[in-house]
Amino acid sequence: MWNSENSSHTVPDDTLAGLPCKLEFSKEKGRYLVAKRALLREEVVLESESYLTSILPSWKKRICRGCFAAHSSRLSIKCQCNQAWYCSEACRGSHACAGTAGSQCPVPHKLVCPVLSYFGGSKCDADMESVLHMCLDVLALQHLENLAATAGVQRIAKLGHADFLLLQDHSDDFSKEDKRDWKKALTFLENALRKAGWPGQRPRPQELLTIVGRIAANNFGIYRTRGGSVAAGRQGLAAQKASLAGTTVSEQTPETGSPVASSGSGLERPNGMNNLEAPAVSGGTAHDLRDCATTSEELIGRELYIRASLLNHSCRPNCVVIRGLSSGSVQTLRDIQEGEELTISYIDLGLPPSARGDELRKNFFFECTCDRCIEERTEGATKCTYERSKLRGPAQGCAPKRRGRKTRVSQ
Repeated sequence: MWNSENSSHTVPDDTLAGLPCKLEFSKEKGRYLVAKRALLREEVVLESESYLTSILPSWKKRICRGCFAAHSSRLSIKCQCNQAWYCSEACRGSHACAGTAGSQCPVPHKLVCPVLSYFGGSKCDADMESVLHMCLDVLALQHLENLAATAGVQRIAKLGHADFLLLQDHSDDFSKEDKRDWKKALTFLENALRKAGWPGQRPRPQELLTIVGRIAANNFGIYRTRGGSVAAGRQGLAAQKASLAGTTVSEQTPETGSPVASSGSGLERPNGMNNLEAPAVSGGTAHDLRDCATTSEELIGRELYIRASLLNHSCRPNCVVIRGLSSGSVQTLRDIQEGEELTISYIDLGLPPSARGDELRKNFFFECTCDRCIEERTEGATKCTYERSKLRGPAQGCAPKRRGRKTRVSQ
């Protein structure tokens, strides 16, 4: 049965078990993570598996949903729903029965295929449609979880619906225009579920809106470097450097050089892509991530993490999200004391204070009160031109501006 109860400050037993951090809650901050013990610089705090992945409609014909390999040209094998394309019949067969290879929470395509066959007439923009795909996958994963519980069978998936409910629901913070657009889109999804004879519980549009509210401000972008490799993350390498430049010199990590490359050819998983670059969050409106990309990047999809999304924002973060194969890890940027809050950055820290504040208010629905923002409001922020910023370099804390926004600090 559909469970829409907000469990944003309660933690399933296995979510943070054995980790050097714990979840706390306050009326001022909401839920947030703190260190259970003293942490050293560059220490791994937690690993975060990808819960869901969605590809933008413009890229669905070039990314195999069976093995998640990216191709430069259109694939020749497709599902009858016209929403999934494959590089081989083997990939098509495995995806139908077992979901995408290597996925932490696989959704068998044969479960969602009847619903997806109606998506051709959705009349939604590309960003909203990709979120609708994720909403459908959330329903599918909960349905599989309920079936397993009824049959007394333990599911292979590491994450469950209770973990998804840990994400903050921001649907009440959407603008009137966004709410209107989403209600239309979700009414379409509800009708598609009904017409397809969805075997699980069918939530109402208002209940579906709470799913969107959790996805919208917590999803990570998947990017492709224009004319080159595919990158993954809440930003790209250029934005990552700008974010690191926003910390003090003592908080910066050593220069890492080239992005980490995954083994093998093609695109193995969204969290294990070739020339990995970094994770970012929703941008533009409540569902638009396209403006997150730099001039050398283009958005190709989005993915959802659970544990990494539990960290709050700071314009002077003490942690960074580092991409790895099949997961992302949160690593400290400096020594952290016991009981200190663990934070990452949601935005490009190379932006001036006013722009950072606008980004956070518009896309994440809060006013930042971190130490850096308070200091800059009191003492004023250092200003410099674009040309001077290039001469000074990112280590001086004034990286060149980038086109776009949104970036939880990562590498």
